Amino acid sequence: MAVTQKRMTAGELLKLPRGKVRYELVKGELVEMTPADHRHGRIAMNISISLGTAVEQQKLGAVYAAETGFYLQRDPDTVRAPDLAFVRRERLDEADEQGYFPGAPDLAVEVISPSDVYQEVEAKVAEWFAAGSAAVVVVNPRNWTVKHYSSVTELKVLTEEGVLELPGLIPGWRLPVAEIFEFGLWPYRIGTSPKKLMTLLSNSFLPSSMVKDVVSIISRPSTSACPRR
Repeated sequence: MAVTQKRMTAGELLKLPRGKVRYELVKGELVEMTPADHRHGRIAMNISISLGTAVEQQKLGAVYAAETGFYLQRDPDTVRAPDLAFVRRERLDEADEQGYFPGAPDLAVEVISPSDVYQEVEAKVAEWFAAGSAAVVVVNPRNWTVKHYSSVTELKVLTEEGVLELPGLIPGWRLPVAEIFEFGLWPYRIGTSPKKLMTLLSNSFLPSSMVKDVVSIISRPSTSACPRR
C-alpha cells in the first residue's frame, strides 16, 4: 500500500520557529534557504534605499524587505520570498494584518547567491509571472549584470553602464547599475568589472606596476554553484 506524504500548508509554515534558517514552501514541500552573505545583503539594500525613496515620495504603494512571504498558489501551497518586492497602493488592502501577502508582488527582485543555480532562478522568475507579477529583476553579482523581465520571454540585460528603469510601475525612477554594486567603504564596487577596476586603481595610491597584478587577483572568479557566464 502506497504511503502518501502529507504536504505542508502556508499556515503551518507561518508557525515554524524562526532561527538561523529560513524557508520557502514550493507546492507543499519545505525548501531550506541559507542566510545571504554580506555582499548579497548590501546589493539588495542599495536597490531598496533607492526604490523605497521613489515609492514613498510618489505614494505608489509599499516596498517589502527580504523574507516577506507571498502566497502564490494554494492546494498545494507555494510561498515564495524575494529579496525585495513592491506592491501597488491599490492592492495593499488585499492583505490581512498578519500572514503572508495573498498573491505575487507587482515587482519581485532576486539577487543571485553563490549557491544558486541559474535554472532554478529562471524557474522562480516563471513562478512570479505565473502568479501575477508585472516585472521581475534579477541581479547577478557574478557578471555585474541586471536582467529586467517584463514577461517570461521579454527581458532586457543591463551591464554596468546601463540604467534600471520601471516606468510602468515607478514613473521617473532611474537607478544606474553601477550604483547597485556600490560597496561604499573601498574605492571599487562589489564585483567591479576588471576594466572598471583597472581605471579606479590607476587613480589610487598603487604604483602602476602593481595595478595589473591587483586587478588579476581581485577579479579572479571564486568557486561557486552559480558560475559567471
